[in-house]
Amino acid sequence: MSRVRAVARATVVDLLRRRTVVVLMVLVPLAFYAARHDLEGQSIRFLAMGLAWSLSTLAAFAGLAGQEIDPRLRLSGFGAGELLAGRVLGLSSFALPLAGLYAAVVLVDRRPERWAGILLALGLTVAVALPVGLVVAALLRRPLESAMLLLVVAGLQMLLDPAGDAPRALPFWSVREVLTWTVDGTDGGYVRRALLHAAVAVVVLGGTTVLARARSLRRRPHLRHSVV
Repeated sequence: MSRVRAVARATVVDLLRRRTVVVLMVLVPLAFYAARHDLEGQSIRFLAMGLAWSLSTLAAFAGLAGQEIDPRLRLSGFGAGELLAGRVLGLSSFALPLAGLYAAVVLVDRRPERWAGILLALGLTVAVALPVGLVVAALLRRPLESAMLLLVVAGLQMLLDPAGDAPRALPFWSVREVLTWTVDGTDGGYVRRALLHAAVAVVVLGGTTVLARARSLRRRPHLRHSVV
């Protein structure tokens, strides 16, 4: 557990060094929300997808930054799972308060009848966005390409009709389902399907990240990363 906390602290320190990027990422969801403020349902959906892109992009940047020190940490005995858990923990310490802030904004501004749906939707956004960003970083290993791919994913999830088949293959479908239940007053089946989809997405994305990072690290010659 101490190793996980050490990686989490390093992740938080790295995020705090990127103050300008972090501020811009914080403002993106609010800008989306304000842009569609005249339409209650649309504004909440835009906020959630803006948050999904912001958090997944921050997670990708954290994952890319961590790739520089991962070889040394592995030589020190850290496992790929510990590295992933530490990054998720560090990112969560930033993402959860941020999601709570946005939830408070919506609850005060809109006073929705199904207020629990707002909390659940933004909670699922955090739970899914972090592994999405980390897996993209592990597979692409380039910041610009990672950010652009995540923008495409969030944009498609926002624009496509969630009732279709294609959106179900995207990671944030669960968020759209919960918001449909929250805003449109549909039945509880939407929430059950959303929770199942989110659980599967987190497991698949997390497992893929661990495998991708473990494979990448095994390819590197140990002598290049010897600990002094």
